[in-house]
Amino acid sequence: MIDALSAVTNVRIVSSPSVVVLENEKATIKVGDQVPIKVQTLQRDTGGSVDSFEYRDTGVILTVKPRVNSNGLVTIELGQELSSVVAGSGGSTTEAENPTFSQRFITSKVSVQNSQTVLLGGLISGQASKQKNSVPIVNQVPVIGDLIGSTDKRGRRNELIVFITPNIIQNAHDASRLSKELRDKMRGLDWE
Repeated sequence: MIDALSAVTNVRIVSSPSVVVLENEKATIKVGDQVPIKVQTLQRDTGGSVDSFEYRDTGVILTVKPRVNSNGLVTIELGQELSSVVAGSGGSTTEAENPTFSQRFITSKVSVQNSQTVLLGGLISGQASKQKNSVPIVNQVPVIGDLIGSTDKRGRRNELIVFITPNIIQNAHDASRLSKELRDKMRGLDWE
């Protein structure tokens, strides 16, 4: 069983996926949406047109492929993605047909002991914006223009931190214990 704690923002867990997978097999979890992207418009001989779309997965996508050696060391090939459509993208016809995506991902290959948690990586990004709202014409008058109106300053900080904890399931007791831990974790989640 592989547990991944990902996308921690202001100490708020955005995603904590778990997956059970056979040794040397690939497993993928996708939690999110498929966003349509217009790729082609064909003109009909009889008039009119037909649009063709492709779909892109967004949300949390986790891919793992574990290998266990005889000493219990787990080597994991991992891919973790957190993606979404950028807010404001899709406001016009052109943007709806060609949305902008925000994408954060990490790929790695690590070796870790059974039940040991390892930090795979982290990414911190920040964005600041400033918008001035004022009365037209008056805003061009020196001093008075600065007094009438408002300025909005906004900042945003995003952190993506990925931890992973492999748990080797060797028998029915291990499977039962891990199932109980997962149920307990689900009960403790704050769903708001």
